[in-house]
Amino acid sequence: MKKIFNSAEKLLTRFVCYAIVGWLYEEFLWIIDEHLVVNRGFCLGPWLPIYGFGGLIIGGTMAEFAKRRFPERFNIKPLLVFLIVSAAAAAIELVSTYIMDFAGLDFHTLWAYDEYAINFQERIALLPALQFGMLGIVIIYLSYDRIDSFVKSDEKRIVYMRYALCVIFLIDLIVHMFIGSNYTGIPFMAL
Repeated sequence: MKKIFNSAEKLLTRFVCYAIVGWLYEEFLWIIDEHLVVNRGFCLGPWLPIYGFGGLIIGGTMAEFAKRRFPERFNIKPLLVFLIVSAAAAAIELVSTYIMDFAGLDFHTLWAYDEYAINFQERIALLPALQFGMLGIVIIYLSYDRIDSFVKSDEKRIVYMRYALCVIFLIDLIVHMFIGSNYTGIPFMAL
């Protein structure tokens, strides 16, 4: 039973770490594009669950691929990782919008790509998919090992930090599943 708990805790911790990276990414984009600080999340905390799912799927599969050696003269692996992550992120985002529709939620409250020239039903668009590809490169080549060492650490203070992070995330997620999305679109600071 302890082994199952530890595995679940590590999986949830990875999920939350990727969700936090996604939140930071979204905030960065809003600051650059709109000069506003807006909590874009469904939850109150600094995490976006869709990035947690994407991180688990993409990070878990692409990190191993990115580490493999290929007998090639020019290293095209980062380009392949970028393209695969872009396509996978778009697929995850598309499936998420259909799940939200099925659950009676309106994905437009969290994102819509009607302003992008190349989009599919306002659910996904080419430019954001490419941006997700760049985020994937950053995560896989710069952040994955750090997240991995945080998740695998046996140091007591880090273990307690992980437990606290997971509990706070779960409470936030459960509360917002009942009261609805935190995102109002109203900035709380203009830069």
